[in-house]
Amino acid sequence: MIIWLASYPRSGNTYFRLLLNHLYGIKTRSVYDDPLLARLEGSSELVGHELLNGSLEDLDHSKEFFFVKTHHLPSDNRPAIQIVRDGRDALVSYSQFTLSFENPYQSMGRWSRFVRNVAGWSEQEAILRQLIVSTGGDFGGWSENVVAWGSRRAKTVTVRYEDLVGNPIDEVTRSLAELQISGDQLRESISLPSFDELNKRWPQFFRQGKTGGWRSSMTPKLADLFWDHHRAGMELYGYQ
Repeated sequence: MIIWLASYPRSGNTYFRLLLNHLYGIKTRSVYDDPLLARLEGSSELVGHELLNGSLEDLDHSKEFFFVKTHHLPSDNRPAIQIVRDGRDALVSYSQFTLSFENPYQSMGRWSRFVRNVAGWSEQEAILRQLIVSTGGDFGGWSENVVAWGSRRAKTVTVRYEDLVGNPIDEVTRSLAELQISGDQLRESISLPSFDELNKRWPQFFRQGKTGGWRSSMTPKLADLFWDHHRAGMELYGYQ
């Protein structure tokens, strides 16, 4: 049986998977098979990532529980754990991630980008603006994604990233209990890696793990633009 680990990108999905692995020894999968983890030496083992090695239908027919990461909009009635992060922090983190691994402006050339930067243009700000206004596609915009997962009729347990960072054991344990998943015992000896340790080893993937970091990266104009597009998602989850 599949249980979705659902989130908009850069909202703490990988961190939740890491916690499942360290707290309960639960290995997880991803609909994308996460090739980036294979490039970051040792990260797959730390996260507890395993390849799908078969179709989702094959997993569904098993009596075992399979936790599978997705950023896609919901399209079925499988149970889910939804990880939600303040949309401003999620989009800022996503823009930084895009700049590091998928920079759409790389083809412009170093000199052209340098000239634009001198004139006050910022690659990250341009990426962030596009993420704020974008809708549709597999993921949808931030509000589109979180509202869709949060309002589905299928069993969905919501975990706020901010609560997860503050109380990781309680939040993961609560999630499993609400899904009535039994048989997995909390490990007696638990040593969770800190975000400082994660950042030191994989700085472009695990950045800060802090809340409110958007304040140093999002201009007032972008913050206003964000609220114009994402008020519904923010109010649904009590973000201000």
